[in-house]
Amino acid sequence: MPPRLDFPISTAHDIPKEAWYHLQLQLVTGTLLREYLVLAHGLAPGRPEISAYIRWNEDAVASGTFGKPSKTLLHVVGHVTQGPRSFSMLVIRIVTGRKHQIRSHLAWWGHPSVCDGKYATRRTLTEDFGLCRRNFLHRCHLSFVDTGGDGPHHVWQPLAADLAISLGEMRAIGKNQAAKVAWCHGTPPLHEFMAQFWAEKELHLPFRGGDTE
Repeated sequence: MPPRLDFPISTAHDIPKEAWYHLQLQLVTGTLLREYLVLAHGLAPGRPEISAYIRWNEDAVASGTFGKPSKTLLHVVGHVTQGPRSFSMLVIRIVTGRKHQIRSHLAWWGHPSVCDGKYATRRTLTEDFGLCRRNFLHRCHLSFVDTGGDGPHHVWQPLAADLAISLGEMRAIGKNQAAKVAWCHGTPPLHEFMAQFWAEKELHLPFRGGDTE
């Protein structure tokens, strides 16, 4: 998993200091591109973006009509079921990078991510523990320019093994088996799978962002 760059953590120590600050600059200016795979509750409809203001409370954030403007781009790539419950496979790209933006936006939209202990109800979280033991939100792609100005360079990370196992146990709805296989087994390779969903939207660097995620 590419290290978090929005605040210093131990995994970032493997990056040379100059390079780390260079990436921080790209994070602030929006030229650092981050993409995610998310499993969300319900049969989410096709929607190109979520635009909702985000405000900070004591221990969480809330999306709605007050706070800082925030935008999340998304694409519903498939639906799966587990017993009577239905879920949506989402590919997400954040334009702004507010704290907990993806999780808060999805909850505000009515389709919280699976196993989200902060933005889903207690009942939903309890049921989700039967599916997986952590939030089903995986950063799969990081794109950046190096200190010499070359790039963009791309780092891809397959879906984490435990999340792939959880998704693999679910049943794809209709023609969504191909998306499920791509996520779980990398066939086709993840970067090829992602490209086909974003190409039509013509979203390329530079990519104006905002505050930290």
